[in-house]
Amino acid sequence: QGIDPVTTESRLKTLLAGEPDSAVLNFSLGNQYAQQGRWAEAQQVYFKAVAADPENPDYAYNLAVSLEHLRKAGPALDYYRRALALAQGRNASFDRAAAQARVQQLAR
Repeated sequence: QGIDPVTTESRLKTLLAGEPDSAVLNFSLGNQYAQQGRWAEAQQVYFKAVAADPENPDYAYNLAVSLEHLRKAGPALDYYRRALALAQGRNASFDRAAAQARVQQLAR
């Protein structure tokens, strides 16, 4: 039995009201939106996560994914490249080979 996404979303929004610039909370809310296919909303909070922690490769990667879902290929390509560059110096949980494949696809 999973946790209700509406409850999770509500909790995250409550926490964000107190800490609107929290990278982790914005990233978590973005992941909630992404799981529901709410890409425009996901993109907005992923941008906030990246702004709060610009060196985090996973934040850049998820922002790229959301941008690609919104058919914004140019910005998506930039953030995939940024995520891969950041992943050189920090642990990242995304699949680097998949990210590289997206870069090659979008760069055509």
